[in-house]
Amino acid sequence: MELADEQRERIKRRDDLFKFVDLDGIVPIPATKGDGTGQDRLFDLLASSHGDGWSSGVMSRLLANSDHADANLESWLKDKFCTQHCKLFRYRPFIWPVWDGRRDGFPALANCHKFDRRMLESLAFAYLGDWIDRQIFGLPEGKEGAQGRLDAAVSLQTRLKEIHLGEPPYDIFVRRKPLAEQPAGWNPDINDGVRLNVRPFMMPPDAGKKGSGFYWTIQTLTGTGTGVRTRNPPPGIA
Repeated sequence: MELADEQRERIKRRDDLFKFVDLDGIVPIPATKGDGTGQDRLFDLLASSHGDGWSSGVMSRLLANSDHADANLESWLKDKFCTQHCKLFRYRPFIWPVWDGRRDGFPALANCHKFDRRMLESLAFAYLGDWIDRQIFGLPEGKEGAQGRLDAAVSLQTRLKEIHLGEPPYDIFVRRKPLAEQPAGWNPDINDGVRLNVRPFMMPPDAGKKGSGFYWTIQTLTGTGTGVRTRNPPPGIA
């Protein structure tokens, strides 16, 4: 195939970006399991994709174009990414933010196309487990907020375990499928759709309580209402 030199250069640059692909589909925002922080990994991807044209000015322009001027990538990932991603993909997001509800807690991004039983186990016990261990180690050292972060992380891990087992109300029920084909535990079928598979993550114990954060989650994933974040959302999908 005959291609212009510029096009060949673009293809080569694209191939160079494959090193940034996360194979297990989980990107924690804080550094865990020896990986870098989510914002550092995103920064490296952006810098590599822009090549010689990368500069701090480009970074500032990207943030401004994302309605996040005079801020940084970390706060954009935590405060803006979820809402903007949902809107971009018509409220059927394929990147799910899983969060323990604390501003200084454990947030992670998960690719729902890969989010099978094994991936949920990795998120709950490897990534979140590493975060929990770090909070436990921080208690004797008197690190500020360590107990609160530990409690929130353990609460999130408990919910992920319940989703893993698939006990009501954290189960998936597909109306069009016979009982023999219903998933046992967390074993989603991507063909059933995002809105059905995300349901177990949207079932906090206080779902009916006004201001619990559940209402914000429904608004964000369905595109209704203002989508304003509540002060104390429940652990789960942010």
